[in-house]
Formats: sequence, C-alpha cells, structure tokens
Amino acid sequence: MSDVVRTRFFRNGGSVALRIPAGWFDAEQDVTLVRDQRTGRVYVTQGDAFDPEDFFDFMRDAPYVRDPALEELSRRDDPPRPSAWDSEDSA
Repeated sequence: MSDVVRTRFFRNGGSVALRIPAGWFDAEQDVTLVRDQRTGRVYVTQGDAFDPEDFFDFMRDAPYVRDPALEELSRRDDPPRPSAWDSEDSA
C-alpha cells in the first residue's frame, strides 16, 4: 500500500515549489521531474530517472506470451444468459 498526501504547488520567489513530508525523501539522491506534454501531469521521482514513456516503449517491444492459466479462467462452459434484447423466437 502506498502513502498518499495531497498538497499543492506554491510560488517561492521566481520558482514553483512543492512541499514533501520530511521523512519521505533522501537528501543524498537526485530528484527527477517529468512533465507529460499530452496531459500536463508532473511526475516527481527520486532515485533512478523515470520516464512514463519507458513503460509504453517496453510494452510495444514486448512479445505476446500466452498464459494458459488465464485462458482457462476466462473459458466459459455455461451457456450465455438471455437478455431483454433476445427475441423469444430465437430461443
């Protein structure tokens, strides 16, 4: 489970700042800011550099791997239930 704190950006001189709880960061590590050009969202990460597009690049290049267990779970052996849109003639 993740800890969540809601906060706001504020002006500090000519910059914009963000309050982060003191126990949440390591002053020895760099902080990376990423702004998604499509959504305007700002991602703040500490430690290794993070770019949300890296995940999507990974998924585009990842080969499809069949998962027999998932296919077994998604198989339906029972007949579909009738709906209000089904006519009585087709039953």
